[in-house]
Amino acid sequence: MKLVSKLACIIHFNIDNYLLNNKQMKFMENNSQNLMGKWGWVSIDEIKSENFKKYLDPQTAKIITSFNFSDFVFKCIEIGEDNFLKLKSSETELVLKKEVFRLMPTEPKFKPLEKVNFYNSKNILEFGTIKNINWHNNDSKHIYLIEVNGKMKTQRYYDEDLEISE
Repeated sequence: MKLVSKLACIIHFNIDNYLLNNKQMKFMENNSQNLMGKWGWVSIDEIKSENFKKYLDPQTAKIITSFNFSDFVFKCIEIGEDNFLKLKSSETELVLKKEVFRLMPTEPKFKPLEKVNFYNSKNILEFGTIKNINWHNNDSKHIYLIEVNGKMKTQRYYDEDLEISE
């Protein structure tokens, strides 16, 4: 009985995600002006594939080859011609078509380059800078990548793990 219940939850979750993405795409088709200043994520694995090359400008196609995480969070900072969006996350800017930009249900609590404090895995208080924000699609949560003293932490941090440094 438990297996059937878990399977039903997984199927329901996947159907909800499919419907949400389809509604979102319809919204984006009709309202590209509403994307300005909005946060969303881009599936880097998706846009690295040959099928998605048409959605990228040439400079962005070069930049994404160095990405080693699959889902990056960006803020839409400009809407250009031919449905191209300029997206920014910390020091990275991408230009791609709106079809591959997925709106997020909430904007990140912490922003790129913001100073934060947190407890590391050894329960020691550390201070760092948010370098990148990723999106955990299954958990629908922001993941923060943090730099401390010039070195990237390997642990994932979530909203509840961080506080603004003063």
